[in-house]
Amino acid sequence: MSAARRPLLALVGDQYNHQEPAHPRIEPLMPALGVETEWVPTSEIDDSTDFTRFDGIWVVPGAPYHAQQGVHRAIRYARENKAPLLGTCGGFYSAVLEYSQNVLHLAETEGLGNDLSPIERLIIPPTCTADNTNKVSLFLREGSRLSALYGGRTEIEEILQCDYGMVQEFLDAATQGDVKFSGWDKGNAPRALEITDHPFFMACLFQPELSSAPGAVHTIVAGFLSAAYAAAGLEIPDFSVPPADGPPVDFEQYERALDSVRNDPRTRAAFTDTSTFSQVGIGSGLRAVTRASGDGDVQLLSVHNVSAEPRTFTPAVHLPQAQAWNTPVVFLSGAMDSSAGEDGALSCTLAPGAVAWLGAFPAASGMVPAGFTALTGQGAG
Repeated sequence: MSAARRPLLALVGDQYNHQEPAHPRIEPLMPALGVETEWVPTSEIDDSTDFTRFDGIWVVPGAPYHAQQGVHRAIRYARENKAPLLGTCGGFYSAVLEYSQNVLHLAETEGLGNDLSPIERLIIPPTCTADNTNKVSLFLREGSRLSALYGGRTEIEEILQCDYGMVQEFLDAATQGDVKFSGWDKGNAPRALEITDHPFFMACLFQPELSSAPGAVHTIVAGFLSAAYAAAGLEIPDFSVPPADGPPVDFEQYERALDSVRNDPRTRAAFTDTSTFSQVGIGSGLRAVTRASGDGDVQLLSVHNVSAEPRTFTPAVHLPQAQAWNTPVVFLSGAMDSSAGEDGALSCTLAPGAVAWLGAFPAASGMVPAGFTALTGQGAG
C-alpha cells in the first residue's frame, strides 16, 4: 500500500448518534485497512458539497439522522456518478427513500424533507436488541451481486440489531427501476438492495462492520473497499491478511475511551441532538474531531493516531476556547504523553493506534471539573 495515496471514504452520518455501536468500530478499522476516512455531517450536506474528492461513500448507521435530505444528496451523488456506495442499517432505508423520491417520484415521498413524520404510516415499528452479536437468517436473490459476494450462497446469517420494516405496497412500488432488493428475512421483509449496473451500490439493514476486523473483513465491506481502491486507481489489497504497515487495533479500548466521555454527565452535552462536530486537520497520520455542546460550554477534541508511527500534535491550536476562558486544556480519557517546549507550549504524543480525548471548560465549571486532570509539561496532572 502506498503511504502517499490511500483511498478516502466519506462517512456520511452523525458521529456517535444514538450511541451507535458501529461508529467506534468503523473508525479504528478503516486506517488499519489502509483507508482514510472523513466524517461528513448530514446537516452540512447541500447541493454545493463536493463528493468528487472521495473514492467511496459509506452511509453509516445512526438513523434518524440530523438531516435526512443530506443523506439523500450523498446517495444521489453516488448513484448518478457511479461512485462506490455502501449503506448499512439506516443507510438501507435511506437508499430506498432517496430512489423513490428522486427517481420514481412516488406520492408517499414527494416533498419529503428532514422531518420523517409524513412517512411514519409507512414504517413498521421495530424490535431492537442491544446485543451487537444478534444474528438472523437471511435469504439472498440468486444471481445477485450480494449472493456473488458470498460465493453464490442464497442463505446466510448476519448481525441485525433492529428489524425495521415498511409497508409492502410502498416497497413494491419503490423497486420499479434499477434499485432491486437482493436479501430478505424469514418473514419476507427486504433487508438488502443493490444496483447491478454500477461499480458498487449496495445497502443492507444488517451491519457487516460489526463482524469485521483486520485480517477478517466481512465480504460486503471488502467488496465496497475493493471498489474504493479501484476508484482511487490503486492496487486492491488482500483483505484476508492484516496490512503490515497499519496501526494496531483495539476495539474495546477505543470504545472504552469514548464511553467514558459520552456517558459522563459533565461532557454528555457534547453528544446530544443539539451538539455539533467537525473533523479537522491536525497533522499527518492523525484523525481529529472537535465536538461542542449546543451552548458552547463543553468543548471536546478527540485525536486518533491512524498511522504505524508515534505522532505529535499541539492541543491548544484546536481547543482555543481554553485560552479565551483562561482555563487549562483537560485530559479526559485515552492514552497519550504530553510535554512542554522551550516556549512553554504543550504538545501531546500518541502511540500508533492510540486515541485521546481532551476538553476545555469555562471557569464557571470549576476550571478543571472534579475527576479530570489538567495537561502539564509532565503529562496529565
